[in-house]
Amino acid sequence: MRESGEHRLCVGGISHWVRIAGAGKSEFPLVIVHGGPGTSAHSLEEIGDRLAESVTVVLYDQRGCGRSEIPGDPATYTFAQLVDDLEDLRAALGYGRISLLGHSFGAVLAAEYTVTHPGRVRSLVMSGPPVVGPLHPGPLALRAAAVDAYATPATRKALREAAIAASDRIDGLRRTGTALRADEATMNRTLYHRAIPEPDTVRPRPSAPVNQEMAWRLIAAIRPGLVDDLADVDPPTLVTVGLWDVAVGVDGPRDLSVRLPRGTLRLFLESAHSPHLEEPAEFSLAIRRFLLSA
Repeated sequence: MRESGEHRLCVGGISHWVRIAGAGKSEFPLVIVHGGPGTSAHSLEEIGDRLAESVTVVLYDQRGCGRSEIPGDPATYTFAQLVDDLEDLRAALGYGRISLLGHSFGAVLAAEYTVTHPGRVRSLVMSGPPVVGPLHPGPLALRAAAVDAYATPATRKALREAAIAASDRIDGLRRTGTALRADEATMNRTLYHRAIPEPDTVRPRPSAPVNQEMAWRLIAAIRPGLVDDLADVDPPTLVTVGLWDVAVGVDGPRDLSVRLPRGTLRLFLESAHSPHLEEPAEFSLAIRRFLLSA
């Protein structure tokens, strides 16, 4: 068992940054799994502190992300390895069963962990999950029209040209992502309901850049069969989504909550892809209530 504070733990042969808050407050710690892929847990620390008022919270940066070590071999950026890392982290901290809260890509990783280690997961929260399947094409870059209402004419033109020029799905992600990053206001709309987040709502971004190598490898590896596998395991699952989420849309998370036998949906009316930042009080209350009822 570890004390509250920041720690360095070697799991999967890689030094990981880990932060614990509210140590000893609950029998089943809540492990928060950040999105990206390739970013960090930085934007989730504030909500982690809120939740730590009533539950033990663990945040960590995945291998190659944020404050964790970059592996020498990028071929280790796989779901299997990230699941192993999370399992090694749980064991190193001395926890038996845990609850998981995954945001965006982190929701997919948390689901993969749950499918692989169902006996270790007491409950699961999937916030803004990028559901992928024949009827749900996936993240924003596959449906660039989602930001059409907010984009400038120049950005719309760049997105159209990027989509037309794409040779395959991943190439389309790269091209449309590049076009969006050139328009900061529109890019912000993929994360927040307001084009420019309030300064006291969103923390400054960490200095570590996004791990693009990791991002493209893992985005391409999100598998359509995951939802069916998760339904077979049947954990108590809360799916959350912002009404204005153009990054993953509302229909995918809604349908996911219906497909899971013990799934429930919580819609945040004033949020886009980041209700933990845009409606932190409401978000933390919803998580607390779910954890108590699961």
